[in-house]
Amino acid sequence: MAALVQLFGWFSLLHLSLSFNLVNGNPTANLSYGTFQGYYSGNLSVFLGVPFASPPLGSLRFAPPQAPVEVDGIQNATSFGAACPQQLSTIPDVLPFEISMGSPSNVSEDFCSGLTVNVWAPANASKTLPVVMLTMFIVVDLWSAIRSHLYMKAFGFLGGQEVQDASLSNIGLRDQRFVMQWIQSYISTFGGDPTRVTLWGESAGAISVGLHLLYNGGTPEGLFRGVFMESGAPWTTRNISYGQPSFDRIALETGCNMSDSVIDCLRDVPYDTLMAAINTLPSVFNYSSLNLAFQPYNDGLLLDQNAQKAVQQGRFAHKSHADVNRTDPEFLGYVNTMYFPELSSKRMNDLSSAYSNDPATTGPGDIE
Repeated sequence: MAALVQLFGWFSLLHLSLSFNLVNGNPTANLSYGTFQGYYSGNLSVFLGVPFASPPLGSLRFAPPQAPVEVDGIQNATSFGAACPQQLSTIPDVLPFEISMGSPSNVSEDFCSGLTVNVWAPANASKTLPVVMLTMFIVVDLWSAIRSHLYMKAFGFLGGQEVQDASLSNIGLRDQRFVMQWIQSYISTFGGDPTRVTLWGESAGAISVGLHLLYNGGTPEGLFRGVFMESGAPWTTRNISYGQPSFDRIALETGCNMSDSVIDCLRDVPYDTLMAAINTLPSVFNYSSLNLAFQPYNDGLLLDQNAQKAVQQGRFAHKSHADVNRTDPEFLGYVNTMYFPELSSKRMNDLSSAYSNDPATTGPGDIE
């Protein structure tokens, strides 16, 4: 997956004092595990592809994030880290066109050699600034603006008893939490104030941010002081046993179902074999829709009940937050353009009118 840490003057009103060194005229950040050289872009200092954890390869596949590997010399931090592999999602041909989303054809697990963050900070500033960690478009497909590459889908959200027994649940959420801990340890090097961190999520990223309000019984651990949830909120999470059929299917397709340790076997399976198995399972655009094969689960460790009950009981991080959603016209324009491009505006409005603002009194089934 990817976490984007973005430092900026709060709506361009504040400034940032940086503690960078300069090497060959470029900003350089000295972290405990290595030195990283970024570049200037206008009035910004930019650091791209900085590791926040060890590469999730081999024995670290399906494992919680580990501390980054120490590196010698000055490391280039001027390009984004490679994309991590994702499940292929194809819109069915009932629509007038086909869209495929998922891993580019040239992505391999080795290509995603590490979990990385990207940092943007004002280059000439006089004091430390608040920090924004932006998570976009996924809980199970997550992009995070500090911005980070993170694992998702099966790589981040396997379910089932074997996963529960090995304490390997919700790895995607743990990756995000690890980014927050990285911010606490290192963001001051870039001029950020670790006591003023805001999580900002868009769409499924907002769901992800919401789940961090419930994480570990609603304990923020001093990692953030507020959240923005845009077009999303924490959704109801199922018991981790719900993921057993998907786990069993992957084990069967990879030939690991007869192994004494299915998880160890899955860690050794060639990447192409594993991805082929993952892609046999339904995605968000299949018949199961949001009944996803891979998702955050109630595991009794990090999440232990559904979001509505947790909020009703006050078991969430009581931090400043805002929930922002799209308007009806924006949504209709999106649906018209992306899904029904041949439908007239009048017919789109007719479709919209079938869904009342009061679903308790009117629904499409009531239209004669």
